[in-house]
Amino acid sequence: MSRYLRIVLLFAKLEAQFELAYRTNFLFDLLQQVVITFTSLGAVFILFSYTDTMNGWTLPAMIVVVGVFYIVQGVGDLVFLPSAQQLMEHVRLGTLDFVLLKPVDAQFFVSLRRIKFTSIVEIVLGVGIVVAGFTRLGAVDLVAAALFVITLACGLVLVYVLLLVLGTLAFWFVRVENLLVVYEAFTDAARFPIDIYPYEPERERADRGRRDRSGAGGGRPSRRRRAHRDLRRDGSGHGLRSLVLEGGAAFVHGGERLIGLRPHMKAQHPALCGSGAGHEMALRFWPLKTASRWNLRSRSTLS
Repeated sequence: MSRYLRIVLLFAKLEAQFELAYRTNFLFDLLQQVVITFTSLGAVFILFSYTDTMNGWTLPAMIVVVGVFYIVQGVGDLVFLPSAQQLMEHVRLGTLDFVLLKPVDAQFFVSLRRIKFTSIVEIVLGVGIVVAGFTRLGAVDLVAAALFVITLACGLVLVYVLLLVLGTLAFWFVRVENLLVVYEAFTDAARFPIDIYPYEPERERADRGRRDRSGAGGGRPSRRRRAHRDLRRDGSGHGLRSLVLEGGAAFVHGGERLIGLRPHMKAQHPALCGSGAGHEMALRFWPLKTASRWNLRSRSTLS
């Protein structure tokens, strides 16, 4: 055990010398990690500035989730991801034989050979965010804290296993660097809880469809009516569809000011310039058939 520990320390020393050879680049990488982390945390605060809870998730709980995300991603980027990339490169270049001939366990060598020290900042910030979130949550049961640590350790093991599986695919397909996108998608999906995304059970969807068909005319409601209904359902601020609609409204309102609408369109839809402009304009933009619907006035130059 002590022998492998000395080998890991030797790996760390060599990688530290390599990264500190370009000190300015190293400092900028550290700054980049800090900016990315605090930007994601700021996005959470912006979301919760409009609501107190998101499908049962409070702000302190969401802060803990963001901290856990950066801990897991930091550990993966610290040693597992660079080592998996190195394994793929060994297989592609045919230099894996030199690793297999070394008097050390091959899996240990290919799993811990590369270390990216800039990810340590990500782990430290993640731990700080988790501590801050738990502080705002209040008293935490010791049993729950122990289960949290065990679950976090299991998550780190899953990250290692996923990267190892992706790395071993290089023996069959040789050039598999692009498969690391699967790992990135896997980790990014855990950035926020899945509960905050809009979801409608199959039974409720079927019931709603029957109510729609039994409505006026017995036919299916139009796209615009369904959009208005969804907007009323999501109007409380929960779910991402409302945020998308508000963002689209801001974009369309800016385009209306820049390009302009025909006067009869403004007369027909006076609410477009009022407080309800966001929802109406975003809904009008829902399909991609906006050119004929808006009847935008073409201009050769923009003033």
